Amino acid sequence: MKELNQKRAHHLPRRILRLGFLFSLMGIVACASGNLSYDGRFARPESIVSLIRGDAHELQWQTNDIIITGTYILEGDQLNLAGQVKLQSRLANFSTVDFLRVNAYAVDGDGLILATYPLWSANPGNEPFFVKWTFQRQYTVPEATRAVAFSYQGRMSDGGGMAPIRGMDDGGTSWDFWHTP
Repeated sequence: MKELNQKRAHHLPRRILRLGFLFSLMGIVACASGNLSYDGRFARPESIVSLIRGDAHELQWQTNDIIITGTYILEGDQLNLAGQVKLQSRLANFSTVDFLRVNAYAVDGDGLILATYPLWSANPGNEPFFVKWTFQRQYTVPEATRAVAFSYQGRMSDGGGMAPIRGMDDGGTSWDFWHTP
């Protein structure tokens, strides 16, 4: 029994190092995943679209990369969004959508982000022709919601065939783009 306790004690520093490494790795992965919350921060004015309560209203928002068009209804604590994401011409000639994710944010009258909602995403690795660019969402939002803001991150690429899958440089081009709320 004494020998067993000595062996355990001998391996204790290794176990502590392994656990420390594991927790450090988990922290790095969490930070690198891009899941930063903007809740409680102020949205940039160019990211905000004011909302009117009641009947259906038109919605349009754009940057140099994408355009979001559609309609919305804000009644009580329910926000219904339906529309389409379109690529701006500077991205339209890329042959592959590696990934593209768009988020919507409930924003109060002062520009404070109250909540975050996934709005739309493209299936990775598709040609733009095969991407379903439309969305229809219903969210329960805070009563203080007076506006919506948007953010996105994506990558488009051109060329390549199977080389990226095999881990080789194929001489293709890729373009990363993003907008924060």
